[in-house]
Amino acid sequence: MQESQIDEKQRDELQELGNIGAGRASRYLSDLVDEKINISVPQVDIVSLSPGSEEVSDIMDLPSNQQLMAVLMPTEHPAGGVVFIFTQEDYQKFLKLISQNNEESQDFLETSEKVSNFYLDAIESFLSLDVDTSDARLISLPLNTLLIQISSSVVEDSSESNALIINTEFSIPDDENETKGEITFFLEINDMDQIIETMEEKL
Repeated sequence: MQESQIDEKQRDELQELGNIGAGRASRYLSDLVDEKINISVPQVDIVSLSPGSEEVSDIMDLPSNQQLMAVLMPTEHPAGGVVFIFTQEDYQKFLKLISQNNEESQDFLETSEKVSNFYLDAIESFLSLDVDTSDARLISLPLNTLLIQISSSVVEDSSESNALIINTEFSIPDDENETKGEITFFLEINDMDQIIETMEEKL
């Protein structure tokens, strides 16, 4: 199968989609921890989810063998998913932040589900598209193993290992240091053209 490509115009449009989703999610996080959330310009590319591929590791700037804490919320239409992800060190700092700023108990899975929902709700609203989600899953794995979990949720065609990735890094400043994390949207290649076409109509 010929490798799918995106041109610079499409990349810019998908970056804007990432900004819309991450912007909404970061506003929720800001309210949650009572701190300003800094977000990066989203990185957009077609990547391989095949075992051993380093493409996702390079984009997310995470070693492929480093243990991570993540919540994956798969989407069924379009096929893909949102991953809210931290290194183990930043995961512990994030837990401390949410416990310090919230009287009611709120665990990582619950918080991550809300972050993912805000991200997807923003995309859904902007594109006038119904996004169907599945139950979120808490995962503690190295990135190279996590990709197998993501691939099984994102890629519908077992002969195809490529997916679109929109990755946004964020940081939460505090008195001691900053907490860093990433929110990443994966999209099945066969659904990518529909999203791009809708983006072009909106922009």
